[in-house]
Formats: sequence, C-alpha cells, structure tokens
Amino acid sequence: MSREEDTIISLPSYRQHWIHTKPYGHDIVIWADTGKITIQCKWPDMERSNNNRVKRKDSSKVDL
Repeated sequence: MSREEDTIISLPSYRQHWIHTKPYGHDIVIWADTGKITIQCKWPDMERSNNNRVKRKDSSKVDL
C-alpha cells in the first residue's frame, strides 16, 4: 500500500474499544456484535523498557 492510500474499515455493529500499552507498541481492541478485532501497532525501531519508557531498540535487535 502506498503512503497516499488510506484504509477505511467500517464496523456497523461497533460497541466499544480499548487501547492497551504493550512492550512493542499498542493493541487496539474493538468489540462489535460480530466479534472482537485486535490491531497490533508495532514500532519497528522502538521498545518499551521495564520502567515503561519508550526507547530506541538496540540496532542488533531490530526486526525487519
């Protein structure tokens, strides 16, 4: 997908959503009548440390 394109997802039976902080970024959980959807938002070059601060990953650990 090019950077100029947007993806729109329509959920006509949306009920509620939650955002969870994870070591790799955030999870966005959406609850609808049709089920639960989880979107994992992962940082390519960042990580959350034990004290919950976001820092750059060691360059030897970067996932491609």
